[in-house]
Amino acid sequence: MYKRQIQGCGIRPGGGVNCWSAYSHFTELWHNDADQEGSYLQAVTGLYHSCGLRANGSVHCWGRDDFGLGVDHPGPYVQITSGMLHVCGLRADGSIDCWGNNDAGQTNGSVYNDFVQVSAGMQHTCGLRAIGRVDCWGRNAFGQANDQLGPFAQIDSGYFHNCGLRPDGGVRCWGSSYYGQAVDSPGPYTQVSVGRYSTCALRPDGSVHCWGQYALDNDGPFLQISVFDVACGIKTDGSVLCWDRWGEGTQSAPFAPYAPAVDPQRLSQRTVLSLSLIHI
Repeated sequence: MYKRQIQGCGIRPGGGVNCWSAYSHFTELWHNDADQEGSYLQAVTGLYHSCGLRANGSVHCWGRDDFGLGVDHPGPYVQITSGMLHVCGLRADGSIDCWGNNDAGQTNGSVYNDFVQVSAGMQHTCGLRAIGRVDCWGRNAFGQANDQLGPFAQIDSGYFHNCGLRPDGGVRCWGSSYYGQAVDSPGPYTQVSVGRYSTCALRPDGSVHCWGQYALDNDGPFLQISVFDVACGIKTDGSVLCWDRWGEGTQSAPFAPYAPAVDPQRLSQRTVLSLSLIHI
């Protein structure tokens, strides 16, 4: 039987990683066996894999080893990101390494080495440069890999679109907008998160505004959000609340609390919480 399932991973205050899975309507929510002990700064998830950034800058991955995605990487890295079947890591010198599936050039990388953030979409990758511009590569069927002048302070990539947070708190998006997911929004916001066909942004008061197919606002308050077909947010007490597009599936993720901030200055760029789609 083919089922759609959402997987999430979060960093605990002690540095360990807890992961959980849920059907898109939250009819079931349970703990899987992919938890990781140790000192992690960030966790990301892909189609059949998850990776964690350790405190020493190395990357540990688990799950299926398709395209070498189950192999650890020594780094050191300061931030990681995962697409459907590829992973990228940002080094302290501003360069980016990518590995995994490269069927659309999503792991080719960039000629620049002044990046401050990297974000992987389904089959494309975008990097935020120190000057605020965005350089993208990989599949470009909907303009999702078009470079952007910015300036941006944070970016996020989804299936076929990306969004960037401007210094004034507004959100600018590009790529596919079939469901209105790539529409700009004036804000002000402090973080933007891009899902499959939806976008959500975190306001300064901790509330969340969403647009696109799976769009449903939430009063929060939250410290960080992550979006796929559902949205989840880390609350001020470290608990994680998830909600779906119908409003009928509001559910708390297990094993709270999660770390509300590993590094407050980089909270929106280093994901303490990550969602992805998996198939079983």
